[in-house]
Amino acid sequence: LNIDSPASGKARLELSLADGQIEGRSIDRVDLKAHLGDELVTIEDLTAATAGNRLNLKDIHGPAPLLFAGEFNDLIGRISGELSFQSENLPAIFRALGPPTDEDPAVPKHTAALLGQLNQGTLHISKGHLTAASGNISLGPLQVQIPTADRPWSKSTVNGSGKVDIRALQPIGVLFGLAQIQGALKATIDVSGTLGAPQGSAAIDGTDLAWQNIAAEKVRLTASGNTERLMVKNLEMRHGGDRVTGQGVYNWSTGSIEETRLDLDLVNLHRYLVMLTPVIDWLDPREAGIDGQLKGHILLSGPLARPNGVADLKINGLKFQDRNFGHAIVQVSKQGAQISSKRVSLENGKDIVSIQGAVDLAAKTATALTLSARIADIGLYTQGLVPPRWNATGTIQVEAQASGPLLQPVARLQGDFK
Repeated sequence: LNIDSPASGKARLELSLADGQIEGRSIDRVDLKAHLGDELVTIEDLTAATAGNRLNLKDIHGPAPLLFAGEFNDLIGRISGELSFQSENLPAIFRALGPPTDEDPAVPKHTAALLGQLNQGTLHISKGHLTAASGNISLGPLQVQIPTADRPWSKSTVNGSGKVDIRALQPIGVLFGLAQIQGALKATIDVSGTLGAPQGSAAIDGTDLAWQNIAAEKVRLTASGNTERLMVKNLEMRHGGDRVTGQGVYNWSTGSIEETRLDLDLVNLHRYLVMLTPVIDWLDPREAGIDGQLKGHILLSGPLARPNGVADLKINGLKFQDRNFGHAIVQVSKQGAQISSKRVSLENGKDIVSIQGAVDLAAKTATALTLSARIADIGLYTQGLVPPRWNATGTIQVEAQASGPLLQPVARLQGDFK
């Protein structure tokens, strides 16, 4: 080996490491065979194995002058060879990516593998899979350009596809820290574009899905996206006789939703109110016994956390603690801090209670807010729902109007109590 011109020399290296450590992390074994000749650096074989995982590089070669000149960015674009990866312990890899830990949780039996080639700066994954007793996730073919000095990562192209066919999500979910997820899932995924501006599409079908307190017997989703927008072309969820469909757009840069619509047809309103209990903790539907059949649609746009929108809903067979309250109609809109009621009414036979008008939550003002009620016997609604000393019977016909500050409104009340 000529020290003054090492790239044109000849050399051979064989190295083995057993029960060692690399940057504080244990590794079972590393075996390396490499040589230098004909101005090429060649890794004949590199095998690294630890904790049920194995990486192998074979016949990896590139120009020696670039290596000895320290021009690693250019060298990466000129490397060719084969690679493979096998794993029976993916959580060990996830832990290795973070701080060192002695944690060794029990994991379901599984195997993962990748097989590919490097060809002049492009990584070709011919096939890959993650298999457990409950199903399979497959990857490939996939092509990714490796970033170089002349081609930053944002300009490196990517093109590939994947498939998911999992009969039971829970065992595979454990591998990714999602032990509570249940159900079956099938999906196809395609990706293209560049690493800086990828785009792709997905079609997902789920059966008997459950996560925390959310469950659905059937879920279907088709979506596409890029770095600017995620477009949900179709979302469909079914559970028993309940059905929710929707479509919409999410803007990544602004964090807002656009052209989003949800259509609801729920025969068991109580079930979904229970699901939302963490959000509406001021009212526990299990104690209140609220139930009914809801049908209608919701239109949404604007910031995801505080969207604007319009709701047009009807609840038939409304019950409160097993008592019939007829049906409710909710036609409201929200724009910024202002909530407007075109029609919010509760109707049971000839009894009716309705609210119209607008409230600005930021300014804490009301505009033409009108409450009207016509009830033949108020006792039908209060008995058993309020303390006995507050029970009342009789006919009510009342209309109240308010405008101005919510705490000091200009109000007018007229009514008839019998």
